[in-house]
Amino acid sequence: MDDQAVRARVARIEELLGLLEDRSDDTALEAVRALLELYGEGLARVLRHVPDPAACTRDELVAHLLELHGLRPAAPQAFIPLTALGVRA
Repeated sequence: MDDQAVRARVARIEELLGLLEDRSDDTALEAVRALLELYGEGLARVLRHVPDPAACTRDELVAHLLELHGLRPAAPQAFIPLTALGVRA
């Protein structure tokens, strides 16, 4: 998937998360949060095995995922708002 396709996917995810919030579907939102938490832990563990974790941020998608899970600083406007997922910074 190229970066343009990634950006389109991120936009779609933002749209879907907005729809979930509009529906007040607490079960679905809780499932999304739990899944994100698990993936975040997995990414953190992977980074512990990478000789130069900063090199991972050269890839737009990887940088986005790391930021989403609070694993590196980046410009917040480039990423899915954590508040859309009910995550507090």
